[in-house]
Amino acid sequence: MAEKANEPAQPRQPLKVKSVRGRGSSPEPGLAKAHEMLLDDGQGKSLRISRLEHENSRKVDQIIPIAEILPNRHFDRCPLCLASDADSLEHVPPKALGGAVMVNTCARCNNAFGSKLEADLVDWWEDALVRVEYRSARFQGARRGPKILLRRTDNGEFVMLPDKPRTPGEVREAFEAGGEIDLTYQVIDSVRWQLAALKSAYLASCLLLGEIPETPEAERVRESLMIVRDKPKNERLDPMLVPQGIRIARSQGPAARGETLLVQVRSGDHAEYAVLLSAVLLVTWPVGGWVVPMVDDKPGQAVQLGPHLADS
Repeated sequence: MAEKANEPAQPRQPLKVKSVRGRGSSPEPGLAKAHEMLLDDGQGKSLRISRLEHENSRKVDQIIPIAEILPNRHFDRCPLCLASDADSLEHVPPKALGGAVMVNTCARCNNAFGSKLEADLVDWWEDALVRVEYRSARFQGARRGPKILLRRTDNGEFVMLPDKPRTPGEVREAFEAGGEIDLTYQVIDSVRWQLAALKSAYLASCLLLGEIPETPEAERVRESLMIVRDKPKNERLDPMLVPQGIRIARSQGPAARGETLLVQVRSGDHAEYAVLLSAVLLVTWPVGGWVVPMVDDKPGQAVQLGPHLADS
């Protein structure tokens, strides 16, 4: 689905970039592109641009760490498709979100999910608009532009920022002249980014358990992922592929690279178990079953885990 926005006609003065903090511009892991920018209008005034503030659908009152999930367990088969050639190393979560290499999968799954799911997860996490096109009375037809990052000023005004300096010259000229411009874009596929987050949480669950789980919930996750892997890249996905009861939340970073935790999330009178991925992605525990966390190097009390919210 495409959405449309009109730019009001007004004079536009070019701004100079004074500093940029974010992926590709600063060394901190797990920051979006243009996480924060400082611009100069050339007349002594500065403008700060930063990430949007999101309200979670359910307020999280407390996140309690239960167990650390350690990397580099070697499985004798791919945890995703169960094939025997699990010789490809995988980041959990994706590297752009501050993930570290933690687990082995097969090359087919690693490559397919990188292009079919994880790109959508990164776009969602970075607040990006994709497949952007411009139209104006100043030129004929549509002009394709780079992805646009949604940001805000300190006054709460929205900013639309191209993620690469590849905006067509005719479009830049129309902007600078203050003419009206129609902008269309494609909404990010929510099924794809949710399944990408679920895949990372599932792999983290395998690491915590030390084995590939055979619970009904785990089988459902694998089934959904295999359907996506084997479909053409641009084919529409059924929303029912995302298991019911899975919740996903994000933070803006910076990430804690390689830090993956089993946590208990408390919201009012309710509690649920979740996987916290590099401190930027929180996903409901996806595979059910039980886990025995280690406390001071000794087995603690067995905990029953599940994807649904339960009264505490």
